[in-house]
Amino acid sequence: MKTHMESLKAKLHPSRFTHMSPKMAALVAAILGEDWATPAIDPPEIHITSDGFVTAGASDFVGTARDFFRNFKALLKAAGLTEEELSLWRECFAKHVTDWRRP
Repeated sequence: MKTHMESLKAKLHPSRFTHMSPKMAALVAAILGEDWATPAIDPPEIHITSDGFVTAGASDFVGTARDFFRNFKALLKAAGLTEEELSLWRECFAKHVTDWRRP
């Protein structure tokens, strides 16, 4: 039987979403601590700047925080996560995404 983390990773794996962009796959992989994406985000860090933009790795521009959160909201809904999986996602997200908009 799969653990909740294994189930979460399986549900969010890019192979389930044929239209997932390589950038989105890399973001999901970085948040979950996986190496699915080529190229990967290196180092696997994601930052939301104080002015509302998202950067990843050493210096890759991702886009606006608004688009970032909208895209992840749609992905999580499409993945059909359980409450336990959603809770694990939030933990991983908090661990790997630094939001500098917060005081």
